[in-house]
Amino acid sequence: MFSEMKRNGTERGPLAGFRLAWAVCLPLYLLAASCSVKEDRAHCPCHLLLDVSGVSAELFDSLDVSLDENNGHILRFPLFPASAGEGPVAVDVRKGHPVLNVCAVENGAVWLTASDDVMRIPPGEQCPPLYLHSATLNTEVEEWTERIVLHKSFCTLHILMEGNDPARPYPFSLQIRGDVDGYDAQGRPRTGDFAPFAFPTPDGRCTVRVPRQKDDTLELLMCEEQVPLATFALGAYLKAGGYDWTASDLADVSVRIDCARLSLRIKIEKWSETYYFNVEI
Repeated sequence: MFSEMKRNGTERGPLAGFRLAWAVCLPLYLLAASCSVKEDRAHCPCHLLLDVSGVSAELFDSLDVSLDENNGHILRFPLFPASAGEGPVAVDVRKGHPVLNVCAVENGAVWLTASDDVMRIPPGEQCPPLYLHSATLNTEVEEWTERIVLHKSFCTLHILMEGNDPARPYPFSLQIRGDVDGYDAQGRPRTGDFAPFAFPTPDGRCTVRVPRQKDDTLELLMCEEQVPLATFALGAYLKAGGYDWTASDLADVSVRIDCARLSLRIKIEKWSETYYFNVEI
């Protein structure tokens, strides 16, 4: 009784070093080693083929694959886009409708987590440049091929603060507050505290990456020595502008704060709006 992972019927060379990890996972999978044509094939595993030929090896060094069978059994292993020419990776899995998540961080290793979540952002840090493929598979069949297409699962806020002398250190910092700190085993936004700080350059520029949101509660705070001076209902502003947090690939947003005029301008593609605020000192 075992679960197998092969590439076109032969062991994949780059993954040979992960045999120990597979040995740990084997008790979770207890699948039939093989099924002959004379046997009842209802309990035979599904031959799952993961096609990563469309994933750029230049942008992504490795992928983190998690397969959630919805019964507490989660299989995790890495894939390497550079070896996509060898053909799809084959994994024998139980019959059912498991949830597949494949994630990667642009120009870097995957963001592994010790929990069953796909990705959890450490406290005080911004979202990594994460790309994600999430799908519920039909493994009731004998063979299923899933073509991996990664989608941009973060929004970059491009922030410009105006009204400061470039020759002097910028007096303000910014903080983004939200209630999503990553993605769970189903690939959905995970509830948790998200509160990174950003420190503008002398010309008032900074960027902050935020994960996909579940609602419009995201806030942007302007702070002095990390004490809030003004709070902006950023999530509500984005909602008013028609921002789509359910889009396959999340768009980026431009935010311009004019400290002299006490105004904040939000731009999403062709839409823009200006809001005015008070500073609490």
